[in-house]
Amino acid sequence: MQKITSLFYFVVIFVLFFAFEDSMAKNNSASYKTSEIRSVETNKETQIRKLREQEITQIRIALGRRAPKARRADLYFRLAEVYLEMYQAAFFLEGRVHENQVSSGKRVKTMKRGYSMPFLSRNSGL
Repeated sequence: MQKITSLFYFVVIFVLFFAFEDSMAKNNSASYKTSEIRSVETNKETQIRKLREQEITQIRIALGRRAPKARRADLYFRLAEVYLEMYQAAFFLEGRVHENQVSSGKRVKTMKRGYSMPFLSRNSGL
């Protein structure tokens, strides 16, 4: 029971945090082109991204089936973890694009976060 209560509080905090991040994303809608992001992504990162996308699909299928409540909580928790991993990877890719722009001499004030922010807003629907 303690584990489920702790998990519940974690999920509530997680959803509230990402709802806040979602409102920030609307204010920072600037985004790098997908081609720019893909140009700095390594082959290994591409494979990992595809595996994460497949895992999300499988978790959503499993959530669509009837499962014990404790199992559903574990699945929601893992889904949130995968989205967070995808956000982190996307954020690092945006950083690489930004570094490339700065090193090429472009005067860029801030890094655009429009590519990574949708990964956070997907969590708010849990």
